[in-house]
Amino acid sequence: MDEATTTVRRARSSSTGTDGGRPDGSDRWPPGELVHPLAVGIGARVAALVSLSAVMWVVRRGDFLGRFVVWDGAWYLWVSREGYPQTLAEESGGSRLGFFPALPALHRLVRTVTGLDERVAAAVLATLLGVAAVVAVWLLAREVADREVADVAALVFAFSPAAYVLGILYTESLLVVLACVALVSLRRERWWLAGAAAAVAGLTRVSGLAVVGTVVVVGLVEVVRHRRAAALWAVGLAPLGFVAWLALLWRRTGDPLAFATVQETFGNEAAFLTPTIRWLGLAVGIGGEGDLRADLTVAGVTVAVAGLALVWCVRRRVPWSWLLYTGLLTVFAFGSEWPHNSLRYLLPAVPVAVALAMVLPRRWVGLWVGVSAACMLALLTVTSIGPGELQAVTP
Repeated sequence: MDEATTTVRRARSSSTGTDGGRPDGSDRWPPGELVHPLAVGIGARVAALVSLSAVMWVVRRGDFLGRFVVWDGAWYLWVSREGYPQTLAEESGGSRLGFFPALPALHRLVRTVTGLDERVAAAVLATLLGVAAVVAVWLLAREVADREVADVAALVFAFSPAAYVLGILYTESLLVVLACVALVSLRRERWWLAGAAAAVAGLTRVSGLAVVGTVVVVGLVEVVRHRRAAALWAVGLAPLGFVAWLALLWRRTGDPLAFATVQETFGNEAAFLTPTIRWLGLAVGIGGEGDLRADLTVAGVTVAVAGLALVWCVRRRVPWSWLLYTGLLTVFAFGSEWPHNSLRYLLPAVPVAVALAMVLPRRWVGLWVGVSAACMLALLTVTSIGPGELQAVTP
């Protein structure tokens, strides 16, 4: 990349959120720099496995491989094994049609290629995606900051409380990888790659639409303001995955509104209005008690954290495309019928980890990561061997 091209791209970055690569204008990193995020990702997964093994030994619980496919993981395993049903009928308190196809397809691919047992394949896939997510966050941070900030961002993300899902068969790690690919590609003006990543994100989970929306908006801005026709690749490709999913649901069920029906019936992330009204009612003493008030407390704490994180992002002047993505993801996180999961839903808001790494005093990094890692391991233990295990899907 010559100096003139770099200067032009930097001039556009302030208004569109795109750029030509790293802060020094180059497009590549020495391979040795990736050792740190790889070590962090692997270390986090090893720590989680050792901690979980110890707890299982203490409480005398067997079936170690079953810990990788509890809760939603069991549904994804079911989809991978048997595919989707032809109707919207309830299945074990839910519906396979409420779970997007990207992760089950990856699991089936791993199982087919390796010949592994389905639960072993789930463990392998979950571990690989968890490590890949940490590396992706490091690469995203390296786009706007030096190596030290990127290293801290990888640590903050890998040991964040919600990162317990990086070691089980959940979609968050896959969405993190796709979001980072899309955001980096937008900055480097690799429109087709940004669009392709967004298309797969639209097949991953409802909140993958945050990636789709970001890519479409940035692409349209580039087309309209800078007459960059190549950006139409991003605009055209980004929605294709989600549109294909809607078409599949329609074909399977014969109902053109099958997606909306599933979301409304089984309480997934697209049901925005009802939970919001319910939280507001609880806040002023109207409505149910018990678990709903606990949900409100968790959601309130998460809102406060998300608000502070967005302020950090603004103050650190991260690209506006990153702010747009984080804002859209937050909307999906708090539109869910499961507000106690809002912290997990916000895990893919990776620009927050980058912004935090920029402002966190280096002398506090160890303490921050230590406390955060303790919370992560506690949540992993509760998720894997707590009451939720008894409710795992057993078709």
